[in-house]
Amino acid sequence: MSFRLRRTILVALALGGALAALLLHMLESSNVNANARTEAERSAIVTLRAIADTAGWLGAEGEGVRAAVASWSGGADGRKVRISNTDNRTIEASSFPEDVANGELPRRMVRDEKPIYDLGQELASAVEGNAGDAAATKEVVALEWSKDGLLTIATPIFKDGAVVGIVQTVSKPAVGAAISVPWWPLAVGVVVICVVFLAGAFVIGERKMALVAPPIPWTVERL
Repeated sequence: MSFRLRRTILVALALGGALAALLLHMLESSNVNANARTEAERSAIVTLRAIADTAGWLGAEGEGVRAAVASWSGGADGRKVRISNTDNRTIEASSFPEDVANGELPRRMVRDEKPIYDLGQELASAVEGNAGDAAATKEVVALEWSKDGLLTIATPIFKDGAVVGIVQTVSKPAVGAAISVPWWPLAVGVVVICVVFLAGAFVIGERKMALVAPPIPWTVERL
């Protein structure tokens, strides 16, 4: 096998290996980030339901609710908590700066806060749609990721089996941003594959050259 042909094979293998490494890295990064976000969502939902249960036990109003919101706010993920009483159309407790800026809590919702009330109605409707299935009712959660990695979730607050409000949290889990998967394992794999294939191509080329028999001279004898 000529040097030029072996070089062509090496270049082809290198390009193919690089493309395979890129595709594998993208797939691995996607899987890692998806799994990490799923785990972050589960953890946030567990916390959200604990807040909702506490708020429901306290009747979704009063000093106890405000103390609970203060204790659940902050942390490593910068969690903000809002408890709204949709029966009274009030924001009972909140660690959202915009809620505090609009007036001392508790207070009635202002016009700009109508989306909070609408969300409460949507969650209440979802609960009604799951009527008769207690497990499904408890699973009603609104969840959304923003482009900058903020996780916003909300769930109903129940009192005596009826929806009386909602609890909302916004946090930024450590996995909100994309997780970087290291390149070096894939790079090492590509190099090993290229070396193996190049060595194989070289050996095959040398064997073919050795197996070529020299030409047999033909002679004509005169009788």
